[in-house]
Amino acid sequence: MEKIRQIARSHSEDMAARDYYAHTSPEGLGATDRGWKAGYNCRKDYGSYYTEGLAENIHALWLKTGTVTVWRTLEGLAQRAVKDWMESKEHVRNIP
Repeated sequence: MEKIRQIARSHSEDMAARDYYAHTSPEGLGATDRGWKAGYNCRKDYGSYYTEGLAENIHALWLKTGTVTVWRTLEGLAQRAVKDWMESKEHVRNIP
């Protein structure tokens, strides 16, 4: 899980540094591309079949609320992000 955390943190930092919000970087790299580039094995073996890929959930609370200051702690921000993801069928599919 540490490798996944590092990949996610790196993407978050890149979005902040270059002022964009997307699953795909300005160069066109998606989550799977970032995973392979970081040395993460994006192949999942389920026994009778396998898949290749890496999914991600990103969250920009201020885009929904109009202000960042509503969430004064990292814990509060994290709780709201997870709550929003769990209310989205598309995002729930990405959570292992």
